[in-house]
Amino acid sequence: MWEEGNRFKVIVNAMKYTACDSNYRVTHEKSPSWYGVHYVTDCTAIRYDDGKNKVRLNQDCVYFFPANTNFKILYEEENPANRYCIFWISLLARPGLCESVMEYRLAESPPIQAMIPWFRELTRDTFIKDPRGIAFIRNSFASALLAVMNDQKTLETEENRQMEDVVFYIYQNLGADLRIDRLAGVAMLNRNDFYRKFTEALKMPPHKYVTEIRMLRAKELLGTGCKMSEIAHEIGFSDEKVFSRAFRNHEGVSPLAFRTSI
Repeated sequence: MWEEGNRFKVIVNAMKYTACDSNYRVTHEKSPSWYGVHYVTDCTAIRYDDGKNKVRLNQDCVYFFPANTNFKILYEEENPANRYCIFWISLLARPGLCESVMEYRLAESPPIQAMIPWFRELTRDTFIKDPRGIAFIRNSFASALLAVMNDQKTLETEENRQMEDVVFYIYQNLGADLRIDRLAGVAMLNRNDFYRKFTEALKMPPHKYVTEIRMLRAKELLGTGCKMSEIAHEIGFSDEKVFSRAFRNHEGVSPLAFRTSI
């Protein structure tokens, strides 16, 4: 689901409600340009840890987690009373949106408070059957995000706008030719300048980023009933054999083995 504002774009990837017991552990792998948003409804002794930042998560707060970061959420202490209940969403947004964990307390942030009904609504199975409902919730959610993030200086740099355009072009054209010359043209930069700026913004070179996103999309499609040839075509591989070889090199297992495992 795409929403575009005057200075911000967002694509909603997934939403869930999670109620966790005292044995809760979760590890999030790096996902370029995908940011995590957690709304903590009930929380006891929970900590975010990405190796550099350790943040105690508090009840009735919304957290923005940075993209392209391995992190864990775990209990600070063993206690049968521990509880972690959240709504979460992953979203695609421009590079530099959020470089560290950002906390917003509901009581102090009306725009964030306005987001909560949409978190709840998007967990309902029925919402996906109503296109009008989807559009309404999507627009409302994006408006709230705009209000919250509008003052972030990282959104205002010309380089971030250029790289954002490239990121969204990649996501919209995974089946197309995504070599560096084409992407440099999207950013309206020469090849060398584009390579340098993209690598600085995304913390990886363009060709690696394209591969990462193609493999992420492949794993999503492998969880559906799509044929291997259809998946290969959608993410830019000439045929099933080339896709299978690339997937195995990247993931360490064949696409068929990955599909069986999930």
